[in-house]
Amino acid sequence: MYWQVYLHKAVLSAEQLLRRWWQAWQHHAGHPPISTIEGFLALDEMQVWSWIHQGAEAAFPPLRALSRALLWRVLYKLKFVLPEEAASLRESWEASLPAAARPWTAWFWTEGQAENIAYWPEGSGEIPILGKDGKVRPLSEVAPWLKGLAGPTKRFFAGGIPAASLESLVR
Repeated sequence: MYWQVYLHKAVLSAEQLLRRWWQAWQHHAGHPPISTIEGFLALDEMQVWSWIHQGAEAAFPPLRALSRALLWRVLYKLKFVLPEEAASLRESWEASLPAAARPWTAWFWTEGQAENIAYWPEGSGEIPILGKDGKVRPLSEVAPWLKGLAGPTKRFFAGGIPAASLESLVR
């Protein structure tokens, strides 16, 4: 379920886009940065959406484009690739970019890895299961077949905002 839902390409893409938008907002919006956990926790969804709407008219092209991408739901187009394949993927993506977007390619590209560590049967990751007999047993004992699925599975992803969309986003 983690790979199919929680770590789906669309979820990872939206998260990466929001993170990149937040970086642009913090550095280029002219507002003092939020530097404490209390300040961050004081935010609500309406405030963030208000900032995204403001960013859609910002003078800084990456903030304007990233804000519009969030509003128009234009996500990074992610692919799961090997790390050594990411460079060639980026080169072909950059070659397809409109001239207006080229100075800010770093804002519109993302790379990383996703880890599924939902169940790790060794150490503190063991999940206790209460049986019908009233005894608590580790999940690895109740369902030993899960051991074969356990462990952090790392998958590398890379991708950019679709080049066809960037021209209208940057304008």
